[in-house]
Amino acid sequence: MKWDAFKEYNLQTNIPTDFCMYFDSLADMLDSVEPPDNIKETFFREFYKWIKNFIQSSEQQRAKQEKRTVMGSAIKLLNRHMNLFQDLLYPDYKYWHDTLRSLSLETTSYGVSGQYTLKRFYRVIGQILTDQNSEKSDLKYFLDHFHTELKKINLDLSTLRLVVYGFSQMAAPCKTHLDESNLRSMYSDITSYALPLCASEHSHSTHIENVCCYQEALSEILCHMTDVTIENINVIVKLSIYTIKRFSDLTISNKVGVYTLTRTISNLATVNKGLLQRYLDTIVYDGVAWSCSHTLALDAELQRELNNLSQSPVCYKNYLPLWTELLNAENYRGHEELAQYVANTMLDVCIALINRLNIQVKRKNEDTVLSDVALTQSAVNQADFRVFANLVDLYVDVIDASELQFGNTVHRFLYEVVRLSYRYPLISGFYKLVRAGMKILAHISEENNAELQRTKELLSNYLCHTLDLIPAFSNELLIACLYLILDAPFAYIEDALSRTLPAFKIAFTVGLSNLELAYTALATLETWTTSTTAQKRERDERTNELLREIVAYLEPYLRSTESSVELSQDLTTARKRVKRVDVIDTECTLRNFQRRVLLFLGSLDHDLLTSFVHERASRSTGASWDHKNLLKYNLSLPDARPVIHFDRMLPRIIE
Repeated sequence: MKWDAFKEYNLQTNIPTDFCMYFDSLADMLDSVEPPDNIKETFFREFYKWIKNFIQSSEQQRAKQEKRTVMGSAIKLLNRHMNLFQDLLYPDYKYWHDTLRSLSLETTSYGVSGQYTLKRFYRVIGQILTDQNSEKSDLKYFLDHFHTELKKINLDLSTLRLVVYGFSQMAAPCKTHLDESNLRSMYSDITSYALPLCASEHSHSTHIENVCCYQEALSEILCHMTDVTIENINVIVKLSIYTIKRFSDLTISNKVGVYTLTRTISNLATVNKGLLQRYLDTIVYDGVAWSCSHTLALDAELQRELNNLSQSPVCYKNYLPLWTELLNAENYRGHEELAQYVANTMLDVCIALINRLNIQVKRKNEDTVLSDVALTQSAVNQADFRVFANLVDLYVDVIDASELQFGNTVHRFLYEVVRLSYRYPLISGFYKLVRAGMKILAHISEENNAELQRTKELLSNYLCHTLDLIPAFSNELLIACLYLILDAPFAYIEDALSRTLPAFKIAFTVGLSNLELAYTALATLETWTTSTTAQKRERDERTNELLREIVAYLEPYLRSTESSVELSQDLTTARKRVKRVDVIDTECTLRNFQRRVLLFLGSLDHDLLTSFVHERASRSTGASWDHKNLLKYNLSLPDARPVIHFDRMLPRIIE
């Protein structure tokens, strides 16, 4: 490839546009392999010469698009593999600095490439100045340039971000070649530009991105300071909280906010784990509290529909991508354990916030007596209760998306939530949080895990207590409790199997207008009847006793003749009343559910179904359907005439 390119390479002639393919191909190959050592130096020197000459030529003849196209590929090659050319690039650092700065100011696609390459250039130069015993004048050149640029008032946003980033990359060489006071001066300079932005009411996306840029730079400088103070951390805390609070205003891309926060966490981890935990405690607490301080998600959606808004008002869902990404270990690039720090802090913050909120309820009217005790209660502090409702929804969604990260602290979390649920039995949010916590336990190894066994015992007792409360509940509180019971692992509730009968009866009754609940109840029955354990026979007997009572509640689904319109209306009503119900194709869903019911019934024991049919027939006709031997047959044998009754045999033959 090198010799083919050399034949076409001639700066004095018109270079074909497809010459850029040589640079693109080389960039792809260098991703996985490098030239042999015996030709490596010559190889890179030749290509470095070509890259530099192409860029110089294209700058002199901007009107010729073909040369600009080749220049673009040359810039991309340099950006992707600058570390391979760094020994050749460093002697020309002033040329490259001026060239890339000029290119980054363009408003074309080449300008974007120039910005990315300039950032890479600053990073590589910072590494070179740190590792080599270079002249201090080289470092002074960059420091003077950055100080001069930062003092400019009308600096455009792209240039400002590049200057701040480049300035932060000089922290490492400053630590190597200068004294600590220079680092503190750098930190102080950027702080003086960053903090006033946090006090501004302006929330435009570009304004927030500037704060993110300053925040990342400060955390980078902290990595190289030998004595980091609480005041230094507090500056980054303030910027981080501002970034979180304005996260929903990052209209173009919220990846900037996520990247900045994950980079800050990674940088602080290299400084001091104690300071990192202090930082996380503050920003997670304030960030979660802010995320949950907005209107309820359901109310936000209703406001959008009623007022014909282009988008819903801000609610906790606007911040959900932030928290799920902070829990994504892949975002920490080699420091995946930091996601565990965030997860542990989030669970601790959840309990701390709940204990801080006033979620007490009071009777609406002392003179009113209703069978459903929940209907007689209202929140003492509506604002705090709204925050609590948002907190529950946020954590349920976050745990569903990142449940693997919460294994270390879920035991303490569940203990606290169960304790609070006993204290506030009429608040549905605690049942939802316990349900989410049980999902985390499913991923924890049971081998030699005494803490897990204690948690299982705690949950088993709690589930039994919930079973006793269910008949007195209705509406959302009832639905939350039912889902908790239905999603519980069989081992947690096995000893109280007979006490689950009222819950299943209610679930299938309510399920006639809430098909998602009916699906969940049926799936639970399928799981309990098909899974195997060491005590399967004993368990089967108890399960069959339960099924004899439940089968009757499946029959209405098979006899349903509702039109799809009527069913849709019922489900729409249920969706407004019960959160998280979202049935799309109602007619098809009902049909599928009926098919699943038939398959489930077909999997049951024949005697159990026969008993059910006999009982139903006896109720409707008054006739006796006791087991009788009516199909008698005398088998003639040479020495005997045994009597055979086909009453029990015939159904199996038919099957």
